[in-house]
Amino acid sequence: MKKLFTLGGALLFAITAWADSYSYLVFQTSDSSLLSCDAATVHITFAGEEAEVRDANGEHRLSLASLTKMYFSSDPAAIARPEAAAASDEVSVYTLSGLYVGTFSSQRAAASALGKGMYLLKGRQEVKTVTANSVK
Repeated sequence: MKKLFTLGGALLFAITAWADSYSYLVFQTSDSSLLSCDAATVHITFAGEEAEVRDANGEHRLSLASLTKMYFSSDPAAIARPEAAAASDEVSVYTLSGLYVGTFSSQRAAASALGKGMYLLKGRQEVKTVTANSVK
């Protein structure tokens, strides 16, 4: 019996230590866009059919109907969603290594034209890191 309790305690400790290595809470929506939040500072409030997600990087609203997954991760999947800005704002796209990919009429147009991967989008007022999940 003592061995069983020792084994159970060791297993519980191992699971706790393993869970502590996840730094991000990732939300995936039905259009395959990803939003990563700092797990240590994230606050989620549910109001009606939306989830308001706040962390150290800002505030985001997600439709509960379009939310397909929510999971912890050790890597940030995305910093911002491409559709967060106005659809008509022109953006310049760069790879994470800084190579210029092109200029697109909107973030939505860039997301549909880009291959799968992470990109930097530079708009008029801000720079965002996004994940393109489309496969060409």
